[in-house]
Amino acid sequence: MIIKELHKDIERYLQEDCYCPNEIYGTDGFGYRLHYKEDECYKFLETDDFIACITEFSFHKKSNYPMMLLFIKEEDRIVDAVEYDATENNIKGLKNYVKTGEKFTEDYFSKDWDKGLKEMLSMSDVIITTER
Repeated sequence: MIIKELHKDIERYLQEDCYCPNEIYGTDGFGYRLHYKEDECYKFLETDDFIACITEFSFHKKSNYPMMLLFIKEEDRIVDAVEYDATENNIKGLKNYVKTGEKFTEDYFSKDWDKGLKEMLSMSDVIITTER
């Protein structure tokens, strides 16, 4: 399957509604990858509200880091899209959200939180957390 086959409005969304054509941002709102309508993907979940797929393609080439793309639907239009790392935790978390409504935390680091925290601190001088 290719991305434009996921929904009849995806091609329009990628060209007209993305900040720049084909840009799909991660949950941090900073990093993005270019995903094109011809990119191969595997659709693994669809609800009335969204379509989820996994693709190994970005920037017109195959990547070593598969991404999970989430296309948000309202009525018969795609209104937003976001990308996640296609980790086992993120895929299970999204499937669990559909079943139970329980939100999940994106899996940036392994379950070794101490190691993950050290990795995060090695990239920055400070970490600020807030309550939602």
